[in-house]
Amino acid sequence: MKCTAFRFLSRRYLNPNTLAVRWKHDKVSPSKPDLHSGPGLQDFISASASSNGINVHQVQHPRDIPPYLSRESLLGQRRKVFFEVYGCQMNTNDTEIVWSILKGHEYQRTGSIKDADVVLLMTCAIRDGAESTVWNRLKHVRLMKERRESEGRALQVGVLGCMAERLKRQLVEKEGSVDVVAGPDSYKDLPRLLAVGQKGQKAINVLLSLDETYADVMPVKLDRKSRTAYVSIMRGCDNMCSYCIVPFTRGKERSRPVASIREEALHLEAKGIKEITLLGQNVNSYRDLSTESDGKKQASVLAPGFKTVYKTKVGGLRFAELLTELAETVPEMRIRFTSPHPKDFPREVLETIARYPNICKNLHLPAQSGSSTVLERMRRGYTRQAYLNLVDEVRTIVPNVTLSSDFICGFCGETDAEFAETLSLIEQVGYHTAFLFAYSMREKTTAHRRFTDDVPNPVKQQRLREMIKVFRAGAERLNAQFVGREELILVEGTSKRSPNDLAGRNDGNVKVIIPGGDVPVGGEDADERKTIVSGDYVAVRIVESNSQILKAVPLYLSSIREFADRNGAKKLAESLSLPSYSSSCFPSSTNLLQTGPPRPRREPVPVVRERSRSRSRSLSPVERRLRQLDEERQRKEAQLRKAAESQRKYDHRRSSSSSGSSSSDGSDNEGPVAPPAPPVISKVGFSFQKPPSAKPTSAGFQLQQQQKPSAVQLKLASGPKKEKPKLLKPTANAFADDSDDEPEEMPAECRMRMRNIGRETPTSSGPNSFGKTKHGFCDSKKMLEKKLNSLHDS
Repeated sequence: MKCTAFRFLSRRYLNPNTLAVRWKHDKVSPSKPDLHSGPGLQDFISASASSNGINVHQVQHPRDIPPYLSRESLLGQRRKVFFEVYGCQMNTNDTEIVWSILKGHEYQRTGSIKDADVVLLMTCAIRDGAESTVWNRLKHVRLMKERRESEGRALQVGVLGCMAERLKRQLVEKEGSVDVVAGPDSYKDLPRLLAVGQKGQKAINVLLSLDETYADVMPVKLDRKSRTAYVSIMRGCDNMCSYCIVPFTRGKERSRPVASIREEALHLEAKGIKEITLLGQNVNSYRDLSTESDGKKQASVLAPGFKTVYKTKVGGLRFAELLTELAETVPEMRIRFTSPHPKDFPREVLETIARYPNICKNLHLPAQSGSSTVLERMRRGYTRQAYLNLVDEVRTIVPNVTLSSDFICGFCGETDAEFAETLSLIEQVGYHTAFLFAYSMREKTTAHRRFTDDVPNPVKQQRLREMIKVFRAGAERLNAQFVGREELILVEGTSKRSPNDLAGRNDGNVKVIIPGGDVPVGGEDADERKTIVSGDYVAVRIVESNSQILKAVPLYLSSIREFADRNGAKKLAESLSLPSYSSSCFPSSTNLLQTGPPRPRREPVPVVRERSRSRSRSLSPVERRLRQLDEERQRKEAQLRKAAESQRKYDHRRSSSSSGSSSSDGSDNEGPVAPPAPPVISKVGFSFQKPPSAKPTSAGFQLQQQQKPSAVQLKLASGPKKEKPKLLKPTANAFADDSDDEPEEMPAECRMRMRNIGRETPTSSGPNSFGKTKHGFCDSKKMLEKKLNSLHDS
């Protein structure tokens, strides 16, 4: 029986046309039968749809052109398309990809839905509220479609994006006005789907891909006036957080090649774009497998204290190398990225961000919750303490960084105590921007299978209001720190509230409002002036702030490099305690940004670039500026030694004057010698004030100051004896100016340096020796007090 069945199956399936042959060690072995010639998934879906009374045509692959469609029917024939976009920045970029594809098939775009022949809705499925908005919009479109059909004009309606991928046939069954349903990986099929939809059929393609990145499609911007653009570098997500639907609507992670990203960035720069935002569902887990190094493959490195639900990925060019490539390719274009995962912020990425001035110092660190127990149920892969440690490292390596985050309240089983931890995290970290939501359960997620959505909706809304209140208080406090600072903003256009004002964003992605007009070009003292327009980089001074925006006055037009040389390098040097670094730290970015003792790090993956073979990497503007500041520090130390020498000479002359006053009647005395100006300590170096004037009187001299005279001064000023001018005891404000402000206290580090300088001065036993006291310069005040007291007693 078995032999008969085998012979039957052999004649039925194992025919010569379906055998695959594989050569190995000069031997031929038969392989499995070619199953591609049999029925596929498309046939089963079509049969199931037909059994339900739905006429569905699905196109599985762009090469599968139906025999009843001609190539001419795939063209739009100048039909007008209207786009409506819902959701995140990725949906905006996907819409630009769709428009690029349709534009190549002779479609036209319109800004009015009344003139459209095709209406395409780019949808979001991350929360229930986003889907409800689309359902309500489809009701209005259905009424419009029925009215158009009664007038004899056809209207096609298509639903694209994550909602199309999640609901699939439900869109066609529940809403009869929908003609085309296309998932995120089937946009190249749209010309075919629209052609099929014209024949009265429903066209659906929601198959996910393992390699589709649209790297061969150059997006066409929807807003031509904008000077910012989105660049998609990867698609999909592998994190599988228990609350998130993205892995089920966007598929597995896959990344674009670096070459195609670089080409798109150069194309946008030629079009006048001044800022790009790198996009991806988990953008900093970028891994270009098309670029492999000749050496050993490196494993992915996570931030300390973070873990994943999947195995460690090995090989490929990582996110830090991509940032380096783009920063050097387009140095006068700002680079942002979203949305990252905190686990993919190793030290190498943070050092790259801090090294280049055109990579914005604004990081999105989605925390989702401040409770470790809730984070565990969410499958985030970290604890509260690990997140706080990452925040500390970020603020140490990237000075003046601004942070943003995502938070969810009312997750399954969240208690009041766990929610209180979320509020404390928001208050402790401090965010300039936050995206706050009440939890909405999604089908197919791990939370839908394992947990119960047991937090009542009124409680969720109350917690959401509390989160917003705490966040705004912290944002207002953080934005107030910008007041008085000089910032570089990119002007994006006219302010929504006033046509006379302009709106832009600073490096930290905070909105800044400035008045319009003309400003100098290249500096505040420049003669050339120019009117500020959209796309200009303007240096401004912040004068007012609130929890959402900043207000500023424009100073001058600049570029990223010029502003970094003037201000960015100085801020970086102050934040990194520049005196602890030497010029030998250049151009190594590891030594430049490392605090404390050297820490071991793995060797980076060698990146092969065509232009790096002909020339070595030059110093960046920030590194050149830091080298200049290091030299300036050495000059300031020399000035400090000079100031100490001046003090020594002053002590010498004062000592001589005191010793000679006992034998003189005071008639030829020219008055006391004014002390030298003390150094004013700053963070970078030292500056010197003009010495205060001293006026001799009959009983002595008094330094000009606004304070009550001491008892010694009153006695000397009113005494009957006319003696030579005597030195009075200087007070704490003796070296200050005429203002009421207290002088800045000398830091301990600078006092120690002055003491060291005093010790280095050679001592002698002479009467005018500077080395009489133990510490020289610092003890000169004690000597003066001792002499004044002896004069007072006498």
